[in-house]
Amino acid sequence: MAVTCLIGVWLGFWVNGVREQKSAITAITVVDGYYYYGFQRDGERYSQNEHPSGPVWLWAHVDLDYACNVVAVGLNCKPATDETLHRLAKLPHLEVLDLTNTRITDRGLADVGKLKGLKYLRLDGTETTDAGLVHLRHLTHLETLMVSCKRVTDAGIERLKNLRQLKILDLSGTKLTDEGLMALKTFPQLKELNLSETQVTDEAVTKLRHVLPNCSIWHHPPTGDD
Repeated sequence: MAVTCLIGVWLGFWVNGVREQKSAITAITVVDGYYYYGFQRDGERYSQNEHPSGPVWLWAHVDLDYACNVVAVGLNCKPATDETLHRLAKLPHLEVLDLTNTRITDRGLADVGKLKGLKYLRLDGTETTDAGLVHLRHLTHLETLMVSCKRVTDAGIERLKNLRQLKILDLSGTKLTDEGLMALKTFPQLKELNLSETQVTDEAVTKLRHVLPNCSIWHHPPTGDD
């Protein structure tokens, strides 16, 4: 009896998970975004031409959402909103999320913060501010973060200090200064750092290079008026 109940509970969670994934996929396709299942990953790339292992005839009769997890979503340059992200927050296996040049705001980042398995997140060209970055503090598996957003300042960078697995960080175009740069010393795994078009000085960058000798740092000060 107990075993039967456990199986019933497990099936209930499984079916609910499938429904939530289908709901997220609908939200993605409505804005003409794209998504990939785990079997479509080839190293660091994804391809729609990849197929699940096993007989082709079998998968032709199987709903992929009952057997495969969505692991990557691209909404870059699409009319995605905070409501779109609310639906995506139910994708527990999501590892890659590209939100470049979308209309998402800090409110939407609260849902992004629920995606604890994220390894790659791109927020370039969004309305992200310091207040929104606080929602990312628990995404401790993040390895790549791109936050080229003009409303981000030193205070926002300070809120990222828990992301100690970061290997690639793009802060170009932010209001980062020498003071905020000190927070980056807490990222021991950092391999690539873009500080172009920030308010950071050459002197501060030189000091950081001594602290992070294995990190390639790009730094080109603003060429015009802010």
